[in-house]
Amino acid sequence: MMTSLAIFNAEQLIHKSLAMGQRRREHFGLSQASLIKCARMMWLEDRWCFPLILDGRKLMIFRLGDKVEDLIVENLPGHLLVSKTNEQQEGGKMFGGHVGWHIDGLACSEQGVFAIVEIKSVNQTRFNRLVKLGDLKQWDEQYWCQCQGYMGAMREKTGYDIQTAEFVAMCKNDSRVYQESIEFDPYAYEQIKEKIGWLVALDAPPPPEMNESDYRVKNFMDDDDQGVYLGRLTPKQSNCRNCRYAARDLKDERLRGRWGCRKHRKIISFEEQQRGCRSHEWVPELVPAQLIDDETMLFESDNGFQFRNGEEHLTSGQIAWLCRNDWQRDEVTHLVDEFDGEVEIL
Repeated sequence: MMTSLAIFNAEQLIHKSLAMGQRRREHFGLSQASLIKCARMMWLEDRWCFPLILDGRKLMIFRLGDKVEDLIVENLPGHLLVSKTNEQQEGGKMFGGHVGWHIDGLACSEQGVFAIVEIKSVNQTRFNRLVKLGDLKQWDEQYWCQCQGYMGAMREKTGYDIQTAEFVAMCKNDSRVYQESIEFDPYAYEQIKEKIGWLVALDAPPPPEMNESDYRVKNFMDDDDQGVYLGRLTPKQSNCRNCRYAARDLKDERLRGRWGCRKHRKIISFEEQQRGCRSHEWVPELVPAQLIDDETMLFESDNGFQFRNGEEHLTSGQIAWLCRNDWQRDEVTHLVDEFDGEVEIL
């Protein structure tokens, strides 16, 4: 039996393409809001302290979910005034443009009652649990908060008396559909908005709310992410969002989501924020060492090694490498001198 050689490897090409298309999120999404999710985790995610997801298989699962949600929206045309597929997707920004949101759809009954439409696709195990519980808030608190956030934000923006959100979930395995009407909770919305406003105004991360034995830490973070979350490691990669000189403009009435650099005294673009620069210095609370002099920014590690962060001292890349290698400075100094370059953690 003759076998032919494949012209290309479909799996590799698809996964590589998906990974290359990954980019940072420009603003904090209202969909990420939660009243019970750890504030430190939310801050670290917003400040780009974790690597981008580059696992092609995971990315394909996410993209397929998006396509399923688009398909549901496309087949509800008579009931959606606006949706993300008819080029009239409704959304907005708040807190100077640093928090953004977009709804899947807006429906209106014959009686003139408005409702947000929120759509999700889920796997069979999670779908069966949702059906069994029959309660979105018990099943996934963050999705419930997302509905509350969208209802409140749309009420503020449009003035519509939106009292419900129609939550629609489809099982990706067999296309079963679950629907639940979620009533607007103004108190919960104010709590959500207050937490987000507090979070985006913080210059330093709040303390961890989970310990290393928590199942969410053990099962959903790799060793490096655990180290960053628990304060034992700096982030792997530096960028403007995790630099101590970066500052948000939360009062911008044009809602442009602007960031500025206090060192270079300039507005920094989204592209510049991702690249960072050689003047980068870690937000001090991200460094796993004690700050013993806040005027000279002198740190001391657990083994007594003292250092400063900066262009004329230890760069952020060097500190990231050192804290992952027991603060063995001689080794990193040798590497930098030998190759006349900077250290980058991949």
